[in-house]
Amino acid sequence: MINILISLISLLLGLIPLWKMFIWGRAEGTPLTSFTFMYFLIQHIAFGFGGSLIAIFDHDYSYLTIYEYLPYAAGLFRLQLINLISLYAALAGMWAIITGRRIINASLHRCPSSLRRDHLWPMTGNYAQLLRRICYVSLVFHAIIISLQWYAVYNAIPDIPRYLIQIGAKVAPATFLFMGLWWIHGRRERWIFATYILVYGFIQMATGGRAPFLYAVFMFFTGLLIASPRWFIHSRRLVVVIAVVTVPWLAVQSEDIRLLYRSREPQDLGDWARRMTMLVGSKQMGVEDSGVVAPDPETLDRTLFRFGSRINELAALDIVARTPEEFPYWGWSEPDWLMLRTGWLPAFLLTDIPKDENSGVLFLRHYGWAVDPERGHSMPVTLLADSWRRFGCAGVIVVHFFWAAFLTTISILMRRRLSIQIIVLSGALLYIFTFSYTNDMVTLVTSLPRKLVVALAYTALISAMCLLMRARWVRVSADSASK
Repeated sequence: MINILISLISLLLGLIPLWKMFIWGRAEGTPLTSFTFMYFLIQHIAFGFGGSLIAIFDHDYSYLTIYEYLPYAAGLFRLQLINLISLYAALAGMWAIITGRRIINASLHRCPSSLRRDHLWPMTGNYAQLLRRICYVSLVFHAIIISLQWYAVYNAIPDIPRYLIQIGAKVAPATFLFMGLWWIHGRRERWIFATYILVYGFIQMATGGRAPFLYAVFMFFTGLLIASPRWFIHSRRLVVVIAVVTVPWLAVQSEDIRLLYRSREPQDLGDWARRMTMLVGSKQMGVEDSGVVAPDPETLDRTLFRFGSRINELAALDIVARTPEEFPYWGWSEPDWLMLRTGWLPAFLLTDIPKDENSGVLFLRHYGWAVDPERGHSMPVTLLADSWRRFGCAGVIVVHFFWAAFLTTISILMRRRLSIQIIVLSGALLYIFTFSYTNDMVTLVTSLPRKLVVALAYTALISAMCLLMRARWVRVSADSASK
Protein backbone atom coordinates (compact mmCIF):
# COMPACT_ATOMS: atom_id res chain seq x y z
CA MET A 1 0.00 0.00 0.00
CA ILE A 2 2.89 2.37 0.78
CA ASN A 3 4.44 1.73 -2.64
CA ILE A 4 1.09 2.41 -4.30
CA LEU A 5 0.63 5.68 -2.44
CA ILE A 6 4.19 6.84 -3.12
CA SER A 7 3.96 5.88 -6.79
CA LEU A 8 0.71 7.74 -7.34
CA ILE A 9 2.00 10.84 -5.53
CA SER A 10 5.20 10.75 -7.60
CA LEU A 11 3.16 10.31 -10.77
CA LEU A 12 1.04 13.36 -9.98
CA LEU A 13 3.92 15.53 -8.74
CA GLY A 14 5.82 14.73 -11.91
CA LEU A 15 3.05 16.27 -13.99
CA ILE A 16 3.82 19.71 -12.53
CA PRO A 17 7.27 20.18 -14.12
CA LEU A 18 6.03 18.54 -17.31
CA TRP A 19 3.17 21.02 -17.56
CA LYS A 20 5.61 23.88 -16.95
CA MET A 21 7.87 22.56 -19.71
CA PHE A 22 4.91 22.35 -22.07
CA ILE A 23 3.75 25.89 -21.28
CA TRP A 24 7.25 27.35 -21.53
CA GLY A 25 7.79 25.60 -24.84
CA ARG A 26 4.57 27.08 -26.21
CA ALA A 27 5.50 30.53 -24.90
CA GLU A 28 8.90 30.32 -26.58
CA GLY A 29 7.26 29.41 -29.88
CA THR A 30 8.70 25.88 -30.06
CA PRO A 31 5.69 23.53 -30.24
CA LEU A 32 7.24 21.41 -32.99
CA THR A 33 10.70 21.33 -31.39
CA SER A 34 9.83 20.96 -27.71
CA PHE A 35 12.49 18.30 -27.31
CA THR A 36 12.83 18.89 -23.56
CA PHE A 37 9.14 18.34 -22.87
CA MET A 38 8.83 15.27 -25.10
CA TYR A 39 11.97 13.62 -23.73
CA PHE A 40 10.91 13.93 -20.10
CA LEU A 41 7.31 13.09 -20.92
CA ILE A 42 8.28 9.67 -22.21
CA GLN A 43 10.69 9.19 -19.31
CA HIS A 44 7.84 9.92 -16.89
CA ILE A 45 5.56 7.54 -18.78
CA ALA A 46 8.19 4.83 -18.38
CA PHE A 47 9.09 5.39 -14.73
CA GLY A 48 6.09 7.29 -13.35
CA PHE A 49 3.22 5.56 -15.11
CA GLY A 50 4.99 2.22 -15.50
CA GLY A 51 6.08 2.28 -11.86
CA SER A 52 2.51 2.99 -10.76
CA LEU A 53 1.26 -0.05 -12.68
CA ILE A 54 3.90 -2.18 -10.97
CA ALA A 55 2.95 -0.87 -7.54
CA ILE A 56 -0.80 -1.28 -8.01
CA PHE A 57 -0.81 -4.74 -9.58
CA ASP A 58 2.19 -6.27 -7.82
CA HIS A 59 1.43 -9.54 -6.02
CA ASP A 60 4.92 -10.10 -4.64
CA TYR A 61 6.28 -10.82 -8.11
CA SER A 62 10.00 -11.37 -8.58
CA TYR A 63 12.39 -11.22 -11.51
CA LEU A 64 15.23 -13.64 -12.11
CA THR A 65 18.90 -12.84 -12.65
CA ILE A 66 21.64 -15.40 -13.16
CA TYR A 67 22.17 -15.64 -9.42
CA GLU A 68 18.83 -15.13 -7.69
CA TYR A 69 15.23 -14.00 -7.64
CA LEU A 70 14.71 -10.36 -6.64
CA PRO A 71 11.40 -8.60 -5.83
CA TYR A 72 10.11 -5.88 -8.17
CA ALA A 73 9.10 -3.75 -5.21
CA ALA A 74 12.64 -3.53 -3.80
CA GLY A 75 13.78 -0.50 -5.79
CA LEU A 76 10.46 0.94 -6.88
CA PHE A 77 10.26 3.72 -4.29
CA ARG A 78 13.81 4.91 -4.99
CA LEU A 79 13.31 4.81 -8.75
CA GLN A 80 10.14 6.88 -8.47
CA LEU A 81 11.92 9.38 -6.25
CA ILE A 82 14.95 9.93 -8.46
CA ASN A 83 12.69 10.16 -11.52
CA LEU A 84 10.84 12.97 -9.75
CA ILE A 85 14.13 14.66 -8.84
CA SER A 86 15.32 14.43 -12.44
CA LEU A 87 12.13 16.14 -13.69
CA TYR A 88 12.59 19.13 -11.39
CA ALA A 89 16.31 19.29 -12.21
CA ALA A 90 15.37 19.33 -15.90
CA LEU A 91 12.85 22.10 -15.27
CA ALA A 92 15.64 24.13 -13.65
CA GLY A 93 17.89 23.51 -16.66
CA MET A 94 15.17 24.64 -19.05
CA TRP A 95 14.47 27.72 -16.93
CA ALA A 96 18.17 28.65 -16.89
CA ILE A 97 18.39 28.64 -20.70
CA ILE A 98 15.14 30.55 -21.23
CA THR A 99 15.98 33.14 -18.56
CA GLY A 100 19.52 33.57 -19.85
CA ARG A 101 18.25 34.11 -23.37
CA ARG A 102 15.77 36.74 -22.23
CA ILE A 103 18.48 38.57 -20.29
CA ILE A 104 20.71 38.60 -23.36
CA ASN A 105 17.87 39.84 -25.56
CA ALA A 106 17.07 42.60 -23.06
CA SER A 107 20.70 43.72 -22.87
CA LEU A 108 20.85 43.87 -26.68
CA HIS A 109 17.49 45.68 -26.84
CA ARG A 110 15.99 42.90 -28.92
CA CYS A 111 12.33 41.97 -28.92
CA PRO A 112 11.99 38.37 -27.71
CA SER A 113 11.43 36.32 -30.82
CA SER A 114 8.72 34.34 -29.03
CA LEU A 115 6.46 37.34 -29.69
CA ARG A 116 6.86 37.00 -33.43
CA ARG A 117 3.75 35.38 -34.85
CA ASP A 118 5.57 33.50 -37.59
CA HIS A 119 6.99 31.21 -34.91
CA LEU A 120 3.58 29.95 -33.84
CA TRP A 121 1.94 26.71 -34.91
CA PRO A 122 0.17 25.93 -37.15
CA MET A 123 0.61 27.58 -40.52
CA THR A 124 -1.88 27.38 -43.34
CA GLY A 125 -1.93 27.51 -47.13
CA ASN A 126 1.28 26.18 -48.63
CA TYR A 127 2.11 24.50 -45.34
CA ALA A 128 -0.68 21.93 -45.85
CA GLN A 129 0.55 20.84 -49.28
CA LEU A 130 4.13 20.85 -48.04
CA LEU A 131 3.31 18.57 -45.12
CA ARG A 132 1.31 16.27 -47.40
CA ARG A 133 4.36 15.70 -49.60
CA ILE A 134 6.55 15.11 -46.55
CA CYS A 135 4.10 12.45 -45.31
CA TYR A 136 4.12 10.51 -48.56
CA VAL A 137 7.86 10.71 -49.20
CA SER A 138 8.80 9.78 -45.61
CA LEU A 139 6.27 6.92 -45.63
CA VAL A 140 7.86 5.46 -48.77
CA PHE A 141 11.32 5.86 -47.19
CA HIS A 142 10.14 4.06 -44.04
CA ALA A 143 8.56 1.24 -46.06
CA ILE A 144 11.78 0.74 -48.05
CA ILE A 145 13.92 0.65 -44.90
CA ILE A 146 11.61 -1.84 -43.16
CA SER A 147 11.48 -4.05 -46.26
CA LEU A 148 15.26 -4.05 -46.57
CA GLN A 149 15.60 -4.88 -42.87
CA TRP A 150 13.42 -7.94 -43.28
CA TYR A 151 15.18 -8.89 -46.51
CA ALA A 152 18.48 -8.80 -44.61
CA VAL A 153 17.07 -11.28 -42.09
CA TYR A 154 16.76 -14.01 -44.72
CA ASN A 155 19.40 -13.01 -47.25
CA ALA A 156 23.04 -12.00 -47.13
CA ILE A 157 23.68 -8.29 -47.65
CA PRO A 158 27.14 -6.67 -47.90
CA ASP A 159 28.33 -4.82 -44.82
CA ILE A 160 28.11 -1.30 -46.24
CA PRO A 161 24.48 -1.57 -47.46
CA ARG A 162 23.54 -3.26 -44.19
CA TYR A 163 25.14 -0.38 -42.28
CA LEU A 164 23.23 2.18 -44.36
CA ILE A 165 19.97 0.34 -43.66
CA GLN A 166 20.67 0.44 -39.94
CA ILE A 167 21.40 4.16 -40.17
CA GLY A 168 18.15 4.81 -42.02
CA ALA A 169 16.20 2.90 -39.38
CA LYS A 170 17.32 5.40 -36.73
CA VAL A 171 15.30 8.24 -38.30
CA ALA A 172 12.70 6.56 -40.53
CA PRO A 173 10.01 6.42 -37.77
CA ALA A 174 9.78 10.22 -37.98
CA THR A 175 7.14 9.55 -40.64
CA PHE A 176 4.63 8.70 -37.90
CA LEU A 177 5.04 12.20 -36.46
CA PHE A 178 4.32 13.69 -39.88
CA MET A 179 1.22 11.50 -40.18
CA GLY A 180 -0.03 12.88 -36.88
CA LEU A 181 0.63 16.45 -37.98
CA TRP A 182 -1.28 15.90 -41.23
CA TRP A 183 -4.16 13.83 -39.79
CA ILE A 184 -6.47 16.80 -39.20
CA HIS A 185 -5.99 18.15 -42.73
CA GLY A 186 -5.64 14.92 -44.72
CA ARG A 187 -9.12 13.49 -44.62
CA ARG A 188 -8.58 11.60 -47.88
CA GLU A 189 -5.26 10.12 -46.71
CA ARG A 190 -6.39 8.93 -43.28
CA TRP A 191 -7.26 5.44 -44.46
CA ILE A 192 -3.79 5.10 -46.03
CA PHE A 193 -2.01 6.15 -42.84
CA ALA A 194 -4.28 4.09 -40.59
CA THR A 195 -3.79 0.99 -42.75
CA TYR A 196 -0.03 1.44 -42.84
CA ILE A 197 0.23 1.89 -39.07
CA LEU A 198 -1.93 -1.18 -38.41
CA VAL A 199 -0.01 -3.38 -40.86
CA TYR A 200 3.32 -2.17 -39.48
CA GLY A 201 2.09 -2.75 -35.93
CA PHE A 202 0.91 -6.28 -36.62
CA ILE A 203 4.17 -7.19 -38.36
CA GLN A 204 6.25 -5.89 -35.46
CA MET A 205 4.06 -7.28 -32.69
CA ALA A 206 3.77 -10.69 -34.32
CA THR A 207 7.55 -11.06 -34.22
CA GLY A 208 7.89 -9.83 -30.64
CA GLY A 209 8.85 -6.26 -31.50
CA ARG A 210 6.89 -4.29 -28.94
CA ALA A 211 9.11 -1.21 -28.81
CA PRO A 212 9.01 -0.21 -32.52
CA PHE A 213 5.20 -0.25 -32.53
CA LEU A 214 4.90 1.61 -29.22
CA TYR A 215 7.35 4.22 -30.52
CA ALA A 216 5.30 4.59 -33.71
CA VAL A 217 2.09 5.10 -31.72
CA PHE A 218 3.80 7.65 -29.49
CA MET A 219 5.17 9.60 -32.45
CA PHE A 220 1.80 9.62 -34.20
CA PHE A 221 -0.11 10.93 -31.18
CA THR A 222 2.64 13.47 -30.54
CA GLY A 223 2.10 14.89 -34.01
CA LEU A 224 -1.64 14.92 -33.44
CA LEU A 225 -1.18 16.71 -30.12
CA ILE A 226 1.04 19.35 -31.72
CA ALA A 227 -1.32 19.96 -34.63
CA SER A 228 -4.57 19.96 -32.67
CA PRO A 229 -4.45 19.73 -28.86
CA ARG A 230 -8.26 19.89 -28.63
CA TRP A 231 -8.65 16.80 -30.82
CA PHE A 232 -8.15 14.56 -27.79
CA ILE A 233 -10.95 16.05 -25.71
CA HIS A 234 -13.69 15.57 -28.30
CA SER A 235 -16.29 12.99 -27.24
CA ARG A 236 -16.11 11.14 -30.55
CA ARG A 237 -12.40 10.36 -30.36
CA LEU A 238 -12.95 6.79 -29.18
CA VAL A 239 -9.82 5.68 -31.02
CA VAL A 240 -7.72 7.08 -28.17
CA VAL A 241 -9.61 5.01 -25.59
CA ILE A 242 -9.35 1.92 -27.78
CA ALA A 243 -5.59 2.42 -28.18
CA VAL A 244 -5.08 2.85 -24.43
CA VAL A 245 -7.02 -0.35 -23.73
CA THR A 246 -5.51 -2.58 -26.41
CA VAL A 247 -1.85 -1.52 -26.49
CA PRO A 248 -0.90 -3.11 -23.11
CA TRP A 249 -2.64 -6.34 -24.07
CA LEU A 250 -0.97 -6.46 -27.50
CA ALA A 251 2.41 -5.70 -25.93
CA VAL A 252 2.07 -8.65 -23.54
CA GLN A 253 0.85 -10.92 -26.35
CA SER A 254 3.89 -9.86 -28.38
CA GLU A 255 6.25 -10.62 -25.51
CA ASP A 256 4.77 -14.11 -25.13
CA ILE A 257 5.32 -14.77 -28.83
CA ARG A 258 8.99 -13.90 -28.49
CA LEU A 259 9.37 -16.00 -25.34
CA LEU A 260 7.70 -19.01 -26.94
CA TYR A 261 9.64 -18.94 -30.19
CA ARG A 262 12.88 -17.54 -28.72
CA SER A 263 13.33 -15.65 -31.96
CA ARG A 264 12.04 -12.57 -33.77
CA GLU A 265 12.59 -14.19 -37.16
CA PRO A 266 9.67 -16.25 -38.58
CA GLN A 267 10.94 -19.26 -40.48
CA ASP A 268 8.30 -19.35 -43.24
CA LEU A 269 4.80 -18.20 -44.13
CA GLY A 270 3.26 -20.84 -41.89
CA ASP A 271 5.29 -19.51 -38.97
CA TRP A 272 4.10 -15.99 -39.81
CA ALA A 273 0.48 -17.18 -39.79
CA ARG A 274 0.83 -18.90 -36.40
CA ARG A 275 2.38 -15.79 -34.86
CA MET A 276 -0.37 -13.56 -36.26
CA THR A 277 -3.00 -15.91 -34.85
CA MET A 278 -1.38 -15.83 -31.43
CA LEU A 279 -1.22 -12.04 -31.45
CA VAL A 280 -4.98 -11.54 -31.80
CA GLY A 281 -6.25 -14.81 -30.36
CA SER A 282 -5.38 -17.56 -27.94
CA LYS A 283 -1.76 -18.14 -27.01
CA GLN A 284 -2.28 -21.91 -26.67
CA MET A 285 -0.18 -23.81 -29.22
CA GLY A 286 0.15 -27.49 -30.00
CA VAL A 287 3.38 -29.29 -29.32
CA GLU A 288 3.47 -30.56 -32.89
CA ASP A 289 3.69 -26.97 -34.18
CA SER A 290 6.47 -25.52 -32.11
CA GLY A 291 7.53 -27.94 -29.40
CA VAL A 292 6.39 -25.58 -26.64
CA VAL A 293 3.24 -24.90 -24.68
CA ALA A 294 1.96 -21.38 -24.13
CA PRO A 295 1.82 -19.93 -20.60
CA ASP A 296 -1.32 -19.79 -18.52
CA PRO A 297 -4.07 -17.38 -19.63
CA GLU A 298 -3.53 -13.78 -18.61
CA THR A 299 -5.63 -11.92 -16.08
CA LEU A 300 -6.18 -8.19 -16.43
CA ASP A 301 -4.09 -7.23 -13.41
CA ARG A 302 -1.22 -9.50 -14.48
CA THR A 303 -1.33 -8.06 -18.00
CA LEU A 304 -1.14 -4.50 -16.69
CA PHE A 305 1.66 -5.45 -14.30
CA ARG A 306 3.71 -7.02 -17.09
CA PHE A 307 3.13 -4.02 -19.32
CA GLY A 308 4.23 -1.67 -16.55
CA SER A 309 7.31 -3.75 -15.79
CA ARG A 310 8.42 -3.63 -19.42
CA ILE A 311 8.01 0.08 -20.06
CA ASN A 312 9.62 0.71 -16.66
CA GLU A 313 12.87 -0.90 -17.89
CA LEU A 314 13.71 -3.79 -15.58
CA ALA A 315 17.48 -3.34 -15.82
CA ALA A 316 17.13 0.25 -14.60
CA LEU A 317 14.94 -0.87 -11.70
CA ASP A 318 17.52 -3.46 -10.71
CA ILE A 319 20.43 -1.00 -10.86
CA VAL A 320 18.63 1.52 -8.66
CA ALA A 321 17.51 -1.16 -6.19
CA ARG A 322 21.00 -2.59 -5.62
CA THR A 323 23.17 0.54 -5.76
CA PRO A 324 24.85 1.50 -3.44
CA GLU A 325 23.82 -1.21 -0.93
CA GLU A 326 25.15 -4.17 -2.91
CA PHE A 327 27.32 -2.32 -5.44
CA PRO A 328 29.03 0.96 -4.43
CA TYR A 329 28.73 4.00 -6.65
CA TRP A 330 30.84 3.39 -9.74
CA GLY A 331 32.00 6.95 -10.34
CA TRP A 332 33.94 7.84 -13.49
CA SER A 333 37.01 5.93 -14.66
CA GLU A 334 39.80 6.36 -17.18
CA PRO A 335 38.17 3.86 -19.60
CA ASP A 336 35.11 6.11 -19.54
CA TRP A 337 37.23 9.06 -20.64
CA LEU A 338 38.82 6.92 -23.36
CA MET A 339 35.41 5.84 -24.62
CA LEU A 340 34.21 9.44 -24.52
CA ARG A 341 37.15 10.50 -26.71
CA THR A 342 36.94 7.66 -29.22
CA GLY A 343 33.41 6.28 -29.03
CA TRP A 344 32.05 8.64 -31.66
CA LEU A 345 34.36 7.11 -34.29
CA PRO A 346 33.42 3.99 -36.33
CA ALA A 347 34.54 0.79 -34.60
CA PHE A 348 36.57 -0.46 -37.59
CA LEU A 349 38.96 2.50 -37.15
CA LEU A 350 39.77 1.54 -33.54
CA THR A 351 40.61 -2.13 -33.67
CA ASP A 352 43.78 -1.67 -31.61
CA ILE A 353 42.07 -0.02 -28.61
CA PRO A 354 41.56 -2.45 -25.70
CA LYS A 355 37.94 -3.22 -24.85
CA ASP A 356 36.64 -2.27 -21.43
CA GLU A 357 34.73 -5.11 -19.77
CA ASN A 358 32.32 -2.54 -18.28
CA SER A 359 31.74 -0.40 -21.37
CA GLY A 360 28.20 0.35 -22.37
CA VAL A 361 25.77 -2.12 -20.84
CA LEU A 362 28.44 -4.73 -20.13
CA PHE A 363 28.62 -3.65 -16.48
CA LEU A 364 25.21 -5.28 -16.09
CA ARG A 365 27.03 -8.60 -15.89
CA HIS A 366 28.03 -7.62 -12.36
CA TYR A 367 24.35 -7.36 -11.50
CA GLY A 368 23.70 -10.85 -12.84
CA TRP A 369 22.39 -10.04 -16.30
CA ALA A 370 23.47 -12.24 -19.22
CA VAL A 371 24.57 -9.51 -21.62
CA ASP A 372 25.96 -10.86 -24.87
CA PRO A 373 26.96 -8.05 -27.27
CA GLU A 374 27.49 -10.56 -30.08
CA ARG A 375 23.85 -11.68 -30.01
CA GLY A 376 22.34 -8.31 -29.06
CA HIS A 377 20.33 -7.45 -25.98
CA SER A 378 17.24 -5.59 -24.84
CA MET A 379 18.45 -4.24 -21.53
CA PRO A 380 18.37 -0.44 -21.66
CA VAL A 381 20.39 1.06 -18.83
CA THR A 382 18.67 4.49 -19.21
CA LEU A 383 20.29 7.82 -18.46
CA LEU A 384 18.46 7.98 -15.13
CA ALA A 385 19.80 4.70 -13.77
CA ASP A 386 23.30 5.28 -15.14
CA SER A 387 23.61 8.71 -13.52
CA TRP A 388 22.40 7.17 -10.23
CA ARG A 389 24.78 4.20 -10.26
CA ARG A 390 27.73 6.50 -11.02
CA PHE A 391 27.21 9.43 -8.63
CA GLY A 392 23.95 8.93 -6.73
CA CYS A 393 21.39 11.69 -6.33
CA ALA A 394 23.93 14.44 -7.16
CA GLY A 395 24.61 12.75 -10.48
CA VAL A 396 20.90 12.58 -11.29
CA ILE A 397 20.50 16.32 -10.63
CA VAL A 398 23.59 17.50 -12.53
CA VAL A 399 23.18 15.19 -15.54
CA HIS A 400 19.51 15.98 -16.09
CA PHE A 401 20.00 19.72 -15.52
CA PHE A 402 22.58 19.94 -18.29
CA TRP A 403 20.78 17.48 -20.58
CA ALA A 404 17.59 19.55 -20.33
CA ALA A 405 19.61 22.72 -20.96
CA PHE A 406 21.05 21.13 -24.10
CA LEU A 407 17.65 20.01 -25.40
CA THR A 408 16.16 23.45 -24.70
CA THR A 409 19.01 25.15 -26.54
CA ILE A 410 18.49 22.96 -29.61
CA SER A 411 14.75 23.63 -29.50
CA ILE A 412 15.27 27.40 -29.43
CA LEU A 413 17.90 27.35 -32.17
CA MET A 414 15.47 25.55 -34.47
CA ARG A 415 12.58 27.87 -33.67
CA ARG A 416 11.91 29.80 -36.82
CA ARG A 417 9.33 30.09 -39.56
CA LEU A 418 8.39 26.55 -40.56
CA SER A 419 9.97 25.25 -43.75
CA ILE A 420 10.32 21.83 -45.27
CA GLN A 421 13.80 21.43 -43.79
CA ILE A 422 12.72 22.45 -40.28
CA ILE A 423 9.71 20.13 -40.30
CA VAL A 424 11.70 17.12 -41.49
CA LEU A 425 14.68 17.78 -39.23
CA SER A 426 12.37 18.30 -36.25
CA GLY A 427 10.77 14.89 -36.83
CA ALA A 428 14.11 13.13 -37.07
CA LEU A 429 15.53 14.87 -33.99
CA LEU A 430 12.36 14.30 -31.98
CA TYR A 431 12.66 10.55 -32.55
CA ILE A 432 16.38 10.55 -31.81
CA PHE A 433 16.20 12.70 -28.66
CA THR A 434 12.99 11.32 -27.18
CA PHE A 435 14.14 7.72 -27.11
CA SER A 436 17.67 8.54 -26.03
CA TYR A 437 16.51 8.13 -22.43
CA THR A 438 17.33 4.41 -22.76
CA ASN A 439 21.06 5.12 -23.30
CA ASP A 440 23.79 5.25 -20.69
CA MET A 441 25.75 8.48 -20.34
CA VAL A 442 28.76 7.56 -22.46
CA THR A 443 26.73 5.98 -25.25
CA LEU A 444 24.41 8.98 -25.36
CA VAL A 445 27.25 11.50 -25.71
CA THR A 446 29.33 9.49 -28.18
CA SER A 447 26.41 8.52 -30.40
CA LEU A 448 24.92 12.02 -30.70
CA PRO A 449 27.33 13.29 -33.40
CA ARG A 450 26.54 10.30 -35.63
CA LYS A 451 22.81 10.63 -35.01
CA LEU A 452 22.87 14.34 -35.82
CA VAL A 453 24.67 13.64 -39.10
CA VAL A 454 22.09 10.96 -39.91
CA ALA A 455 19.26 13.40 -39.13
CA LEU A 456 20.80 16.01 -41.45
CA ALA A 457 21.22 13.45 -44.24
CA TYR A 458 17.61 12.31 -43.78
CA THR A 459 16.47 15.93 -43.92
CA ALA A 460 18.41 16.55 -47.12
CA LEU A 461 17.03 13.42 -48.79
CA ILE A 462 13.36 13.91 -47.85
CA SER A 463 13.49 17.64 -48.58
CA ALA A 464 15.06 17.06 -51.99
CA MET A 465 12.42 14.49 -52.93
CA CYS A 466 9.61 16.81 -51.79
CA LEU A 467 11.04 19.70 -53.81
CA LEU A 468 11.31 17.46 -56.87
CA MET A 469 7.67 16.48 -56.42
CA ARG A 470 6.70 20.13 -56.14
CA ALA A 471 8.73 21.09 -59.24
CA ARG A 472 7.13 18.29 -61.24
CA TRP A 473 3.64 19.32 -60.06
CA VAL A 474 4.30 22.95 -61.03
CA ARG A 475 5.57 21.87 -64.45
CA VAL A 476 2.57 19.64 -65.07
CA SER A 477 0.20 22.41 -63.97
CA ALA A 478 1.92 24.89 -66.27
CA ASP A 479 1.68 22.49 -69.23
CA SER A 480 -2.00 21.90 -68.54
CA ALA A 481 -2.65 25.63 -68.35
CA SER A 482 -0.84 26.27 -71.61
CA LYS A 483 -3.04 23.77 -73.42
